[in-house]
Amino acid sequence: MAAAVTRYVEHDAALKGGYFLVFDAEKDVPLALTLEKVHRDRLSRVGSDVYFVCADFAETNGKVYDLDIFMEGPDAQNLEVTEVTVHKESGKARYTWYEQDGIWKRKASN
Repeated sequence: MAAAVTRYVEHDAALKGGYFLVFDAEKDVPLALTLEKVHRDRLSRVGSDVYFVCADFAETNGKVYDLDIFMEGPDAQNLEVTEVTVHKESGKARYTWYEQDGIWKRKASN
């Protein structure tokens, strides 16, 4: 999964001037990001054939974002990115995760 996310981000950035572009809906701004690190210890299943990967990105101004990248597919060779969310901005979480019956679920941070 980590390799699939890295390939996706690199391919997407190559098409968009070298940056991975993400719209931050909470702040209502576009972000021009560079991949810093994929957290291989945070590759999780969140549903039937649905997974998420946590990755760190840096904005052009140096601000760090932790994005959750959701993928769907039957196996590692057939994963497609379905959603990208801003999990943390400069270390501050916008939502948290909890496990229920072996499936990870999101809830808003307080």
